[in-house]
Amino acid sequence: MHIIGILAYSMTLFMMNHILITLTRRYIYGKRDKFFERSFFWEFMTTIYILPAALLLHLLYHQIGAVAVIFIGFSIVSTSYILRLYYRSSNMNEHLRNVSEVGHELTAQLNVKETLDLFMERIVSVVPADQAYLYDVTNGEELKLIRLYDPKKLSFYQKGDRMKKGEGVAGLVWKKGVGVRYGKRKQWADKWKVIAPADSESIMCLPIERDNEIIGILVILSEQRNIYEKYQFMLIELLANFMAVSLLNAQHYEQTKQIGERCALTGLYNYRYFDDALKGLFQEGAPKKPVSLIMMDLDHFKQVNDTYGHEAGNDVLREVAARLRQEIGDDAAILARYGGEEFAVILPNCGSMRAAEVADTLWRSIIAQPFYTKNTLDSDQNVSLKMTVSV
Repeated sequence: MHIIGILAYSMTLFMMNHILITLTRRYIYGKRDKFFERSFFWEFMTTIYILPAALLLHLLYHQIGAVAVIFIGFSIVSTSYILRLYYRSSNMNEHLRNVSEVGHELTAQLNVKETLDLFMERIVSVVPADQAYLYDVTNGEELKLIRLYDPKKLSFYQKGDRMKKGEGVAGLVWKKGVGVRYGKRKQWADKWKVIAPADSESIMCLPIERDNEIIGILVILSEQRNIYEKYQFMLIELLANFMAVSLLNAQHYEQTKQIGERCALTGLYNYRYFDDALKGLFQEGAPKKPVSLIMMDLDHFKQVNDTYGHEAGNDVLREVAARLRQEIGDDAAILARYGGEEFAVILPNCGSMRAAEVADTLWRSIIAQPFYTKNTLDSDQNVSLKMTVSV
């Protein structure tokens, strides 16, 4: 009967402990954990294993005295330690698999913005985090906050905030080139040197490196004490390296894509991109909405080249592109250099009345102000040109 009572007490204690932990994480820390998850079954099996051994120790202690601790106690302690190591190893392997999957996701990205967004999204799923900051090293002179994870809206900081080398924990890590990990607020709060994030206790801060050069700083904070272990720091460091390589690939892809899509002189889309975009609006399955097209041709442009030189003509083309860009406020509009002195604007979801208004605005932007350049055929004298355009 005593054994039955002990078993009932132990199981009740186990269940109440797990219920309280789950409720605390859900309603205080906002963690939506499942009740019957892996940790529940692991703790249950550990309790089932330890309880008979503990009862046996109790009986032997009354029979043979303190020497029973040597026979049974050592076995219980050592086995518990081995099980703990196994659990941590299993947990680490699971995290490594997650990191590997995230690494594959990152390397598949070919867009800089999407790469950074995915990195921040996955970081907070790999380790517990209440706030996360991603800084970019700008021109080797200062840190710029480019991504912020703050679901509780407790941070004093916003995207775009800057700090100098050596300022705050992130600035110190940038200066020393070595990451840090703290378990309590008092260990790092004095190093922050500005308003530290509210209620934060544990912190990990590490540099993001590529080709032995620091290109960014990652800061992760939690409201729980001593939450980050050494292996988690190593996992985040590995994930940050994945991101650095993926970011470089995305930047190279975007640069290559821009070279293939843009006019090198004006920065506008080239004819190939214009042609593909126009065909795409009329392909099968495209939305049946109005599309307007504006064509523009600079008048007597050949005379500019003949009189003042081709460099002067290039200056005019660049300035025309800048004025058109300034006037086109529709993000969906496609502004292209059609060829030579010809320009084109595709206006998706735009009817003829609105298109006529846009065309008039563009026309006025060209004729309103003179174009300033130099006469490269005559000692680079400054000249002012009045240009007109047929639309």
